[in-house]
Amino acid sequence: MTKENLLLNALPRSVYEKIAPDLERLSFSRGEVPHRPGETIRNLYFPLDCLISVTVTMGAGKTAETGVIGNREVVGINAFMGGRETTQTEYVAQIPGEAMRIGADPLRAEFDRNKEMRDVMLKYTQAFVAQISQNAACNRLHHTKQRFARWLLEARDRIESDSLHLTHEFLAEMLGVRRASVTELASEFQDMGIISTSRGQLSIVDGQRLEATSCECYGGVEGRVRPTARGQRIKPFELIHISPACLRPEHRGCCGTAMAARHDGPRAYGWCGCRPAIYLRGNHASTDQVRAHLRH
Repeated sequence: MTKENLLLNALPRSVYEKIAPDLERLSFSRGEVPHRPGETIRNLYFPLDCLISVTVTMGAGKTAETGVIGNREVVGINAFMGGRETTQTEYVAQIPGEAMRIGADPLRAEFDRNKEMRDVMLKYTQAFVAQISQNAACNRLHHTKQRFARWLLEARDRIESDSLHLTHEFLAEMLGVRRASVTELASEFQDMGIISTSRGQLSIVDGQRLEATSCECYGGVEGRVRPTARGQRIKPFELIHISPACLRPEHRGCCGTAMAARHDGPRAYGWCGCRPAIYLRGNHASTDQVRAHLRH
């Protein structure tokens, strides 16, 4: 399957054609830092299959993850928000892979010039801020086991792979728990047949059971914009943020609420702040069905 960034694909075609010559494909290795606290943002990065963690390090040296960026997001959104510097956050590549890089100036010029692009980027920003708020509530209210399952699912969705190049030490740092706690959870999940692990590698074996173990934050609304009306035709490249919980059987009544979409024959690809959604000829599908369909 072709690697792509869903947010980049959601930009108006006229904008994409203008910025295409400025886009550069590059690779991130694990631990590489595209943006450090206080640095001027000179480039933005649209991940294709790498995973970038948004982290905050406290005075005592402890680090926690506040957000995650993958193939539906962009690193460097501050460049559009009236400033050109990062705040106290640091962006770290946690799963190696590729991304598209573009200078902040040409993208900001199109942002200022094109209303459709502003709408897309501001809706994305709304979804990303909501994701961070959801993470704060999740970290405070939900059990480590649930948060562990949710993190694996969201990482999988953002790189579109069941194989995650991760260490227990990294996961512990991102979840804000002891390394021993992650080791115990990984062993438990492996015994249950949900995941398999080896040195520096974790693979999801049973996605449905992992979803059942996760908390309500996975698949919850991580950004809200006005959905299209029931029955309204989805336009190419129209970006509408909805809850991917509508993929679940108990949400079948929502089948009229539309998707963020790019049409490709009978398929309409969806996007939202927490994971992709998809309409298959107007019918809902499970996450595993969606992912299997996209492979063909």
